[in-house]
Amino acid sequence: MTTLPEPNSSESDRKVKVRAALAQVGLVLVLAGCADLPTFSDLNRLPGFSRSLVKMETHYDPTILGYRTKGEDVSGSPALRSVTGKKIQTEQELDRLIAASEQAVIGSGTKYTAYGLVGLYAPINLVDTLVAVLPNVPLYFASSTLNEAHQTALEAAYLSGREHFDRGEFREALADWDSAKAAASNLHFYSDVDYWRGRALEASGKSSEAFIAYRTFLSYSESTRPPYFKQQVTSDMTWAEVASDIKKRLHGVPAAP
Repeated sequence: MTTLPEPNSSESDRKVKVRAALAQVGLVLVLAGCADLPTFSDLNRLPGFSRSLVKMETHYDPTILGYRTKGEDVSGSPALRSVTGKKIQTEQELDRLIAASEQAVIGSGTKYTAYGLVGLYAPINLVDTLVAVLPNVPLYFASSTLNEAHQTALEAAYLSGREHFDRGEFREALADWDSAKAAASNLHFYSDVDYWRGRALEASGKSSEAFIAYRTFLSYSESTRPPYFKQQVTSDMTWAEVASDIKKRLHGVPAAP
Protein backbone atom coordinates (compact mmCIF):
# COMPACT_ATOMS: atom_id res chain seq x y z
CA MET A 1 0.00 0.00 0.00
CA THR A 2 1.36 3.33 -1.09
CA THR A 3 1.33 6.06 1.51
CA LEU A 4 1.16 9.73 0.56
CA PRO A 5 3.92 11.91 1.92
CA GLU A 6 2.88 14.14 4.74
CA PRO A 7 2.71 17.81 3.82
CA ASN A 8 5.77 19.77 4.70
CA SER A 9 4.51 21.82 7.62
CA SER A 10 7.55 24.04 7.68
CA GLU A 11 7.11 24.93 4.01
CA SER A 12 3.41 25.63 4.58
CA ASP A 13 4.19 27.85 7.57
CA ARG A 14 6.76 29.74 5.52
CA LYS A 15 4.22 30.50 2.78
CA VAL A 16 1.69 31.73 5.33
CA LYS A 17 4.30 34.01 6.88
CA VAL A 18 5.31 35.36 3.46
CA ARG A 19 1.66 36.13 2.58
CA ALA A 20 1.15 37.84 5.93
CA ALA A 21 4.31 39.89 5.44
CA LEU A 22 3.22 40.95 1.95
CA ALA A 23 -0.20 41.95 3.27
CA GLN A 24 1.46 44.06 5.97
CA VAL A 25 3.77 45.69 3.41
CA GLY A 26 0.76 46.43 1.19
CA LEU A 27 -1.12 48.01 4.08
CA VAL A 28 1.91 50.16 4.95
CA LEU A 29 2.18 51.29 1.32
CA VAL A 30 -1.51 52.20 1.25
CA LEU A 31 -1.32 54.14 4.50
CA ALA A 32 1.85 55.88 3.34
CA GLY A 33 0.16 56.99 0.15
CA CYS A 34 2.49 54.93 -2.08
CA ALA A 35 -0.37 52.71 -3.26
CA ASP A 36 -4.11 53.21 -3.60
CA LEU A 37 -7.02 50.86 -3.13
CA PRO A 38 -9.95 51.46 -5.50
CA THR A 39 -12.88 53.58 -4.36
CA PHE A 40 -16.47 53.70 -5.60
CA SER A 41 -15.66 56.75 -7.74
CA ASP A 42 -12.73 54.85 -9.27
CA LEU A 43 -15.07 52.02 -10.26
CA ASN A 44 -17.65 54.37 -11.72
CA ARG A 45 -15.04 55.74 -14.11
CA LEU A 46 -14.32 52.29 -15.54
CA PRO A 47 -15.98 51.14 -18.80
CA GLY A 48 -19.11 49.16 -18.03
CA PHE A 49 -19.56 50.53 -14.50
CA SER A 50 -20.89 53.94 -15.50
CA ARG A 51 -24.36 54.29 -16.97
CA SER A 52 -24.34 53.14 -20.59
CA LEU A 53 -25.00 55.71 -23.30
CA VAL A 54 -27.67 53.38 -24.62
CA LYS A 55 -29.75 54.21 -21.55
CA MET A 56 -28.95 57.92 -21.66
CA GLU A 57 -31.08 60.31 -23.67
CA THR A 58 -29.14 62.57 -26.00
CA HIS A 59 -30.12 65.50 -28.15
CA TYR A 60 -28.41 67.53 -30.83
CA ASP A 61 -27.92 71.14 -29.79
CA PRO A 62 -27.50 73.42 -32.84
CA THR A 63 -26.22 76.23 -30.62
CA ILE A 64 -22.97 74.28 -30.10
CA LEU A 65 -23.10 72.05 -33.20
CA GLY A 66 -22.87 68.96 -31.05
CA TYR A 67 -24.76 66.40 -28.96
CA ARG A 68 -25.57 66.88 -25.30
CA THR A 69 -26.78 64.44 -22.66
CA LYS A 70 -30.26 65.31 -21.44
CA GLY A 71 -30.52 66.35 -17.83
CA GLU A 72 -32.67 68.56 -15.66
CA ASP A 73 -31.15 71.59 -17.33
CA VAL A 74 -30.95 70.62 -20.99
CA SER A 75 -29.14 73.78 -22.10
CA GLY A 76 -26.50 73.36 -19.41
CA SER A 77 -25.86 69.65 -19.80
CA PRO A 78 -22.35 68.77 -20.98
CA ALA A 79 -21.44 68.13 -24.57
CA LEU A 80 -20.73 64.51 -25.40
CA ARG A 81 -17.04 64.11 -26.20
CA SER A 82 -14.77 61.41 -27.55
CA VAL A 83 -11.75 60.16 -25.63
CA THR A 84 -9.69 62.92 -27.28
CA GLY A 85 -12.08 65.62 -26.06
CA LYS A 86 -13.62 66.32 -29.45
CA LYS A 87 -17.34 67.02 -29.42
CA ILE A 88 -19.65 64.36 -30.81
CA GLN A 89 -21.19 66.25 -33.73
CA THR A 90 -22.63 63.70 -36.17
CA GLU A 91 -24.96 60.73 -35.93
CA GLN A 92 -22.13 58.47 -37.12
CA GLU A 93 -19.89 59.64 -34.26
CA LEU A 94 -22.73 59.13 -31.80
CA ASP A 95 -23.37 55.60 -33.13
CA ARG A 96 -19.67 54.73 -32.73
CA LEU A 97 -19.64 56.11 -29.19
CA ILE A 98 -22.74 54.10 -28.24
CA ALA A 99 -21.32 50.96 -29.86
CA ALA A 100 -18.11 51.34 -27.87
CA SER A 101 -20.18 51.82 -24.70
CA GLU A 102 -22.25 48.70 -25.42
CA GLN A 103 -19.13 46.59 -25.89
CA ALA A 104 -17.79 47.79 -22.57
CA VAL A 105 -20.81 46.67 -20.50
CA ILE A 106 -19.89 43.96 -17.99
CA GLY A 107 -21.97 41.45 -16.09
CA SER A 108 -23.94 42.46 -13.00
CA GLY A 109 -22.23 39.74 -10.96
CA THR A 110 -18.83 41.26 -11.67
CA LYS A 111 -20.16 44.69 -10.74
CA TYR A 112 -21.60 43.55 -7.41
CA THR A 113 -18.43 41.64 -6.54
CA ALA A 114 -16.28 44.69 -7.31
CA TYR A 115 -18.53 47.02 -5.30
CA GLY A 116 -18.53 44.55 -2.41
CA LEU A 117 -14.73 44.41 -2.34
CA VAL A 118 -14.49 48.20 -2.49
CA GLY A 119 -16.90 48.35 0.45
CA LEU A 120 -14.49 46.15 2.42
CA TYR A 121 -11.63 48.49 1.50
CA ALA A 122 -13.61 51.58 2.59
CA PRO A 123 -12.28 51.76 6.20
CA ILE A 124 -8.69 51.51 4.97
CA ASN A 125 -9.37 54.13 2.31
CA LEU A 126 -10.79 56.42 4.99
CA VAL A 127 -7.66 56.08 7.12
CA ASP A 128 -5.51 56.57 4.02
CA THR A 129 -7.41 59.75 3.14
CA LEU A 130 -7.10 61.15 6.66
CA VAL A 131 -3.36 60.43 6.74
CA ALA A 132 -2.93 62.14 3.37
CA VAL A 133 -5.27 65.10 3.94
CA LEU A 134 -4.76 66.24 7.52
CA PRO A 135 -1.12 67.43 7.13
CA ASN A 136 -2.16 69.36 4.00
CA VAL A 137 -5.15 71.23 5.43
CA PRO A 138 -3.32 74.61 5.30
CA LEU A 139 -2.58 74.02 1.60
CA TYR A 140 -6.27 73.51 0.88
CA PHE A 141 -7.02 77.00 2.18
CA ALA A 142 -4.18 78.44 0.11
CA SER A 143 -5.20 76.54 -3.05
CA SER A 144 -8.36 78.61 -3.59
CA THR A 145 -6.29 81.79 -3.56
CA LEU A 146 -3.74 80.28 -5.95
CA ASN A 147 -6.50 79.03 -8.24
CA GLU A 148 -8.15 82.43 -8.35
CA ALA A 149 -4.80 84.05 -9.17
CA HIS A 150 -4.27 81.52 -11.96
CA GLN A 151 -7.70 82.22 -13.46
CA THR A 152 -7.14 85.98 -13.22
CA ALA A 153 -3.84 85.58 -15.08
CA LEU A 154 -5.56 83.54 -17.80
CA GLU A 155 -8.23 86.19 -18.25
CA ALA A 156 -5.59 88.93 -18.35
CA ALA A 157 -3.62 87.06 -21.04
CA TYR A 158 -6.78 86.54 -23.09
CA LEU A 159 -7.80 90.20 -22.84
CA SER A 160 -4.25 91.35 -23.55
CA GLY A 161 -4.37 89.33 -26.76
CA ARG A 162 -7.67 90.96 -27.71
CA GLU A 163 -6.15 94.41 -27.15
CA HIS A 164 -3.11 93.56 -29.29
CA PHE A 165 -5.44 92.23 -32.00
CA ASP A 166 -7.47 95.46 -32.04
CA ARG A 167 -4.21 97.39 -32.56
CA GLY A 168 -3.15 95.09 -35.40
CA GLU A 169 -0.34 93.54 -33.32
CA PHE A 170 -1.10 89.99 -34.38
CA ARG A 171 2.19 88.38 -33.33
CA GLU A 172 1.82 89.74 -29.79
CA ALA A 173 -1.84 88.69 -29.69
CA LEU A 174 -0.97 85.13 -30.70
CA ALA A 175 1.77 84.99 -28.07
CA ASP A 176 -0.74 85.96 -25.37
CA TRP A 177 -3.34 83.42 -26.50
CA ASP A 178 -0.81 80.61 -26.94
CA SER A 179 0.45 81.34 -23.42
CA ALA A 180 -3.10 81.17 -22.05
CA LYS A 181 -3.78 77.87 -23.84
CA ALA A 182 -0.53 76.40 -22.52
CA ALA A 183 -1.52 77.37 -18.97
CA ALA A 184 -5.04 75.93 -19.26
CA SER A 185 -5.27 72.78 -21.35
CA ASN A 186 -9.09 72.92 -21.49
CA LEU A 187 -9.37 76.60 -22.46
CA HIS A 188 -10.25 75.65 -26.04
CA PHE A 189 -13.29 73.74 -24.68
CA TYR A 190 -14.83 76.75 -22.94
CA SER A 191 -13.73 79.85 -24.82
CA ASP A 192 -13.47 81.44 -28.25
CA VAL A 193 -9.68 81.70 -28.04
CA ASP A 194 -9.21 79.58 -31.18
CA TYR A 195 -11.58 81.81 -33.12
CA TRP A 196 -9.45 84.83 -32.32
CA ARG A 197 -6.27 82.89 -33.02
CA GLY A 198 -7.73 82.07 -36.43
CA ARG A 199 -8.53 85.73 -37.05
CA ALA A 200 -4.97 86.77 -36.15
CA LEU A 201 -3.42 84.00 -38.24
CA GLU A 202 -5.65 84.83 -41.20
CA ALA A 203 -4.71 88.51 -40.95
CA SER A 204 -1.04 87.47 -40.83
CA GLY A 205 -1.39 85.53 -44.08
CA LYS A 206 -1.06 82.12 -42.38
CA SER A 207 -4.11 80.60 -44.03
CA SER A 208 -3.41 76.93 -43.29
CA GLU A 209 -2.89 77.61 -39.58
CA ALA A 210 -6.00 79.80 -39.52
CA PHE A 211 -8.00 76.91 -41.00
CA ILE A 212 -6.82 74.61 -38.21
CA ALA A 213 -7.70 77.19 -35.53
CA TYR A 214 -11.21 77.70 -36.95
CA ARG A 215 -11.84 73.96 -37.19
CA THR A 216 -10.56 73.51 -33.62
CA PHE A 217 -13.12 76.03 -32.38
CA LEU A 218 -15.99 74.30 -34.19
CA SER A 219 -14.84 70.83 -33.09
CA TYR A 220 -14.09 71.50 -29.42
CA SER A 221 -15.58 74.70 -28.03
CA GLU A 222 -19.04 74.91 -26.51
CA SER A 223 -18.76 78.39 -25.02
CA THR A 224 -17.28 81.78 -25.73
CA ARG A 225 -16.31 82.45 -22.12
CA PRO A 226 -15.08 80.26 -19.25
CA PRO A 227 -17.28 80.73 -16.17
CA TYR A 228 -14.41 82.39 -14.28
CA PHE A 229 -13.93 85.18 -16.84
CA LYS A 230 -15.44 88.14 -15.04
CA GLN A 231 -14.82 90.88 -17.59
CA GLN A 232 -16.81 91.09 -20.78
CA VAL A 233 -16.10 92.67 -24.16
CA THR A 234 -19.38 94.34 -25.08
CA SER A 235 -18.96 93.80 -28.82
CA ASP A 236 -18.50 90.05 -28.51
CA MET A 237 -20.62 87.66 -30.50
CA THR A 238 -22.51 84.65 -29.20
CA TRP A 239 -21.18 81.15 -29.87
CA ALA A 240 -23.62 80.69 -32.77
CA GLU A 241 -22.59 84.02 -34.31
CA VAL A 242 -18.90 83.10 -34.04
CA ALA A 243 -19.60 79.73 -35.67
CA SER A 244 -21.52 81.43 -38.48
CA ASP A 245 -18.66 83.87 -39.07
CA ILE A 246 -16.15 81.00 -39.16
CA LYS A 247 -18.19 79.13 -41.77
CA LYS A 248 -18.14 82.21 -43.99
CA ARG A 249 -14.39 82.64 -43.50
CA LEU A 250 -13.63 78.99 -44.22
CA HIS A 251 -14.85 79.49 -47.79
CA GLY A 252 -11.95 81.85 -48.31
CA VAL A 253 -9.36 80.00 -46.24
CA PRO A 254 -7.61 77.02 -47.91
CA ALA A 255 -7.78 73.75 -46.02
CA ALA A 256 -4.72 72.65 -44.11
CA PRO A 257 -2.56 70.18 -46.04
